[in-house]
Amino acid sequence: MNKIDLAEEHQGCLCLMCDVTGESRVAHLLDRDLGPLCHDCFGHALRATTELRWSCLTFSPSHE
Repeated sequence: MNKIDLAEEHQGCLCLMCDVTGESRVAHLLDRDLGPLCHDCFGHALRATTELRWSCLTFSPSHE
């Protein structure tokens, strides 16, 4: 997940993750998969992505 500043057409958008919880926070960053996000939600999404990637790398099913 890369930190991307909002393009001109997204300026003034609300954070898509905050919007789900009923908050109204202006987005300042854009994730290519999730869309416009505020700084806090972008950080949470980045951490979740990192943890999911590590869990995939560390999981090794036993072969019998």
